[in-house]
Amino acid sequence: MVMLRQFCGLLPLLSTLLAQSAPPIFVAVDAPAGPFVVQQAVPVRVRIGYDAAFLRDHAVPLFQQRMDLPFQVSLPWLIADSQRAVTVRQAAAGLRVASQEQPQRWQKLEAVAEGDRHYEQIELLCEVVPLLSGTLTLPAIEVRYAFAERFENHFLRGRQPLDRKEATVRSAATELAVRELPREGRPAGFSGAVGEFSIVARCASAGLALGETLQLEVEVTGAGNLQRFAAPPWPSLPGFVVQGMVERRSDAARAFVFDVLAVREGDLQLAPIALPYFATTAGVYRTAVTAPIAVRVTPAAAALPARVQQLIAADTAAPLGWRPPAAMCGCRPSCWPATPAPKPGSRTCCCCSCRPRPSAASCCGPMPRRRWRCRRPAARSAPA
Repeated sequence: MVMLRQFCGLLPLLSTLLAQSAPPIFVAVDAPAGPFVVQQAVPVRVRIGYDAAFLRDHAVPLFQQRMDLPFQVSLPWLIADSQRAVTVRQAAAGLRVASQEQPQRWQKLEAVAEGDRHYEQIELLCEVVPLLSGTLTLPAIEVRYAFAERFENHFLRGRQPLDRKEATVRSAATELAVRELPREGRPAGFSGAVGEFSIVARCASAGLALGETLQLEVEVTGAGNLQRFAAPPWPSLPGFVVQGMVERRSDAARAFVFDVLAVREGDLQLAPIALPYFATTAGVYRTAVTAPIAVRVTPAAAALPARVQQLIAADTAAPLGWRPPAAMCGCRPSCWPATPAPKPGSRTCCCCSCRPRPSAASCCGPMPRRRWRCRRPAARSAPA
């Protein structure tokens, strides 16, 4: 009975010692439950808790460069890898913490209590994009710190530790289950966009003269692999010719600016532009589409360059909605359309002055009901 009373008397002391044995720093990784798909941006949050009182009384700085917190974080999966791509979303006004390459700014969170310790918390948001299907393993994260129990004040160097020690705490490894993107229902023109996106088109001017150019800006915003999917193909705009594209990037958007030449007069429309993407919330393919833009093209005020005249003549000869076959003659655009122009809905043989002239079967595909006769313009010479 006496021994039992003595043991019971020691229980409060044992609980206090156990509580104090909790490390002054911990690190954890929070990731949503999967499975995920290839190219899906997965938000992974790295969370660190630290006993501010312990660091104030016992911490020893690891580096001469001053940081907001006296420990170093090692995130091995930030290094480029064939299985993943990682983007760090730093807090603009966060706390500077040393990392293996350069300091990172961490977001301050609410404090938590565990036993007799009160932990302040910081968080770093990372977007992990898996590049291959299977199991993606994110290695453990390490936090290294130095501390001492006894210090002395030096006249020149200030507070100096007498019994400096180092310690390291580690998180558990994180595994993400990743599947391939489904092939069923994948739309034509899919360029790898995975997430939730919206698209808008705008141009600075609603009117221009024949042979002039305008800037058509197509902006994509949303959450997902915004910075990783391939640029969309140049759009087909009846009455206009796309001459080039410039891409502009920011953290929140990607803008594709097309240089568009007007080759037809009248009240026209810049046709809608589509962006197919895989919606991760619904698990299906969807398509974001821009609204058409009305543009008035007036007659040219001056003589136009020869190249522009050729493009205008080609658009005038081709009926609305007609486009030459993709492999038409292997000619330059100035070699088509054929003479005379085909009827709407039909396809024509390759009647141009290009040399060598291919056979009709190799360039025309299905022949129309009425076979077109090739007539070379009398005043036109063969291009080089």
